[in-house]
Amino acid sequence: MFCLSPVIAGHSREAARVCGEELHAPAAALGGRYTRPVTPPPDLPARVRVTRPPLPLAPSLRMAVARLCPQAPQDALTAAALAIAGGATIGAALKWEGGEALGVETGWRGRGIEEALAGAVGGGL
Repeated sequence: MFCLSPVIAGHSREAARVCGEELHAPAAALGGRYTRPVTPPPDLPARVRVTRPPLPLAPSLRMAVARLCPQAPQDALTAAALAIAGGATIGAALKWEGGEALGVETGWRGRGIEEALAGAVGGGL
């Protein structure tokens, strides 16, 4: 199992420095929120990063998640993990009370992304 750092919601760079956390510039797909650096597991493609965004999801992420997992109730999510490549959301693993969903774009399937997403969201997928 690998360790993924969650997205830090609502912290400015100055607040993070005071707390001793180094923040990196956000990806455009993360809705303008800052993230902690995440080291990808060795079996993921080099340009793919997996992150746990804060809930509720930012509007741009909600649209990507709706495309990848149309059956997921957006307002009832309890956990989410997203795979980002080149600023685009290419995969999503979602959990809600009584259900879960996993979706990865066709061209990215079979490269370890499904396993990384399932592990990041809690392993039950």
